Amino acid sequence: MGFELRAVIGQDAALREWKRSFPSLVVCRLSGDLRLVPITNKLAVEMGAWLATHEAPPRAEAAKDQMAWRWLADASTRARLVYVDAFEFGDLGHEDYTIWADGRPIETTGSSTRVQDYFREQVGIDPGPGFDIGTYRGETAAEKWAATEAVE
Repeated sequence: MGFELRAVIGQDAALREWKRSFPSLVVCRLSGDLRLVPITNKLAVEMGAWLATHEAPPRAEAAKDQMAWRWLADASTRARLVYVDAFEFGDLGHEDYTIWADGRPIETTGSSTRVQDYFREQVGIDPGPGFDIGTYRGETAAEKWAATEAVE
C-alpha cells in the first residue's frame, strides 16, 4: 500500500508555538530531536481560515500546499522548517523536502539524508539515526500520524 503525506518538520518548540492559531495541530515524534506536523484535513481548514486574514499565499500546486507555504513563510522567520510533500503508489512516487528559512524556501531536495544533514549542520539539532515519513500508509497517512503519534 502506498501513501500520501504533506507535513512540516522542525523542532518541537517551534512547531508547538502555532498551537494557539491552529488548535488541531499535532506534533508527532519523527526521529531524534525532529518532530513532524502532519497536515490533516482539519488542520488544512484551520490554515484556510488563518490564511483568509493574511495576504495571498505563494502559488503552489494544491490547496494544502498553498496554505502550508503561507504558514511557512511566516513561521520560518523564527525557526528553520522543512515542508514535506510525499506520494508513493506502486512504482510511482516522490519525496520532496523544501527547506525554509527567513521566510522563504531556500532549497528543495528529494533526499531525507540532506534534510538530516541540514538540521545537524545548520540548525544544530540531532536528527537521530534516520527517519521514515512513510511509517503510516494510505491516503490518510496524515490523519494516522496525528491519531497515533501525538507527543504531549
